[in-house]
Amino acid sequence: KMLLGVFAETTRKVGPGGIGINTEPVRCALEVTIPRLILSTIAGAQDLKIRSPLTNRRLRALAAIERRLAMPTTPPTTVGELSQVAGVSERTLQYLLKQKYGITPKAYLNIVRLNGVHRALYRTNNRKAKIADIANEWGFWHMGQFAKDYKGLFGELPSVTLANRLVRRG
Repeated sequence: KMLLGVFAETTRKVGPGGIGINTEPVRCALEVTIPRLILSTIAGAQDLKIRSPLTNRRLRALAAIERRLAMPTTPPTTVGELSQVAGVSERTLQYLLKQKYGITPKAYLNIVRLNGVHRALYRTNNRKAKIADIANEWGFWHMGQFAKDYKGLFGELPSVTLANRLVRRG
């Protein structure tokens, strides 16, 4: 319900008579709030039996991941890189993300990277932008699988996102 509310509010702000897409509240919703709520929703949909609360070590690891993902650079593309950022082993990272979001580190990275591509496609001013180049920057090499995963998460192909963005910008 919370995700739908944030999404509806953001859509209203972007729509006719709204404040527009290039505003801080809308950017924050698209880049931070909505992706976090999606992860929380996924975790909530899982019937998980969490044995114990997150330990301090795991909380610090999660904070390190979130700090790194908040940076404007491309995020880690492998589970090994993500575990180095978190300062924990891959197995601890697996426990942490399973406990916190109900997903594997690979699924977590995939969602983060897909959101990065989505933002990049949505922000581009370049009419000659190539989806494959943007996807490659975010660590996607198999374009067929990338397109399938993108459509599964966003409900449209990357080409539609890019085309819609360019149409809106004129």
